[in-house]
Amino acid sequence: MKFTVHKSTLINKLTPAMGTVSNKNTITSIEGVLIETLPSGEIRFSTYDMNKGYRTTFIPTEIVREGRFILNAQRFLQIVRVLPDDEVTVDINDKLSCTISCDKVSFSMFAMRGEDFPNLPDLQSDRGFEISSEKLKMIIGKVSHSIAEQDNRPMLCGAFFKIREGEMEVVSCDSYTLSRCSVKCDISSLAASGELSYSFIIPGHALGELSKCLSEGEEENVKFFISRKHAIVVKGDTVFFTRTIDSEYID
Repeated sequence: MKFTVHKSTLINKLTPAMGTVSNKNTITSIEGVLIETLPSGEIRFSTYDMNKGYRTTFIPTEIVREGRFILNAQRFLQIVRVLPDDEVTVDINDKLSCTISCDKVSFSMFAMRGEDFPNLPDLQSDRGFEISSEKLKMIIGKVSHSIAEQDNRPMLCGAFFKIREGEMEVVSCDSYTLSRCSVKCDISSLAASGELSYSFIIPGHALGELSKCLSEGEEENVKFFISRKHAIVVKGDTVFFTRTIDSEYID
């Protein structure tokens, strides 16, 4: 695999992914970012810590050689950050040796084969809704502080979302503080049936990472899908997904 892309693109695509990279697991591959060339001429980055994940695509300046490899995400980002503000070439050979170069600066690191990356969960769902990215980020910020970090009641370690036509209500409670945010907003159904009635719980650690993917002041909408075990948020060419907490929320 060999491709060239500007440093700023790598920074913008890698930085939000770091919260979905595992650093407490014996599976080395999930400490990395899966890098793939696609038939469309795009590059795709995927990260997955077995609970939440991130996937994004971009068009590089050039693809010289196709491939599918894993690089340690922390090390890769550290290298990219110290490179000059110019075009960066990533070259990975069949011996799993990677060279990252820019101008007259060059770094080397080891790669892993793409086949070692765990299979991502099935992210297909026809149940979902569309909502303002700015509104969603604001709501997350209102309730995040009262989500329990540890509790023998799993539902308290997340935020409870209740979606109805024209309204999103989110509740969190850490046994001491309860937060409730109800917002009237434009919500459109993405389901073929027109369904617009959903209730689910998203873990607190995942909400923090989702919020980082949502920029303030953006008028862009995000697509929010609900599957049997996951919540999937699609924003442009980026997908963030997380396991939901399978429990009834406190009354």
